Amino acid sequence: MADDAFEVEDKADADDFAELYQRAMAGDEDARTDLWKEFRRHSLNVIRYKAADLSMGWAIEPDEIYDSFFVALFARCPPIRFQDRIHFACYVEKSVRRSTKRTLQRNIRRSEMSLEACAEIACEVNVVEELIWQEQFAAASTALSKREKIICECVSNGVTWREVGQQLGIAEDTARMIYRRALSRIREQLLEGASYSARN
Repeated sequence: MADDAFEVEDKADADDFAELYQRAMAGDEDARTDLWKEFRRHSLNVIRYKAADLSMGWAIEPDEIYDSFFVALFARCPPIRFQDRIHFACYVEKSVRRSTKRTLQRNIRRSEMSLEACAEIACEVNVVEELIWQEQFAAASTALSKREKIICECVSNGVTWREVGQQLGIAEDTARMIYRRALSRIREQLLEGASYSARN
């Protein structure tokens, strides 16, 4: 008798999820919000853990990955069919892991430009634009913290990661992560300045 009760509850739960999912895919904003909220916390943890495994937590925005996943899911035509809530949860987890990996690979490629390469951009444009680039590079560099500046200077001078870590009392991986984060910020500001100049 108890087993029968569990089966009834499981079927009711499956029916509830099927209805919620169908309404969400049909464009019901409340259903979409409920679905988004229900799986959000676990999904954000999955994304963070995946990035942490690769020591690349700095290179992602978990909320953006999760939101992008749902936007893509609701845009699917025809929609994917799921057996129940557990089946859907497994799909969400697998998908956000895959999205995290792709996002990390893309962001890491973007952040691999060195400080020297950023500075050399100024030499590739005409005199007026060169001054603009130099000002933007200087402004971007001043936004770095003292530790970021020290690490960037050490790397530019050929100091090894081990020596950088020893000098600052931090792990090599931490020094490398701080350096990449600093490069990414500088590069973003330079590219934003370039697009602004191009528009004007």
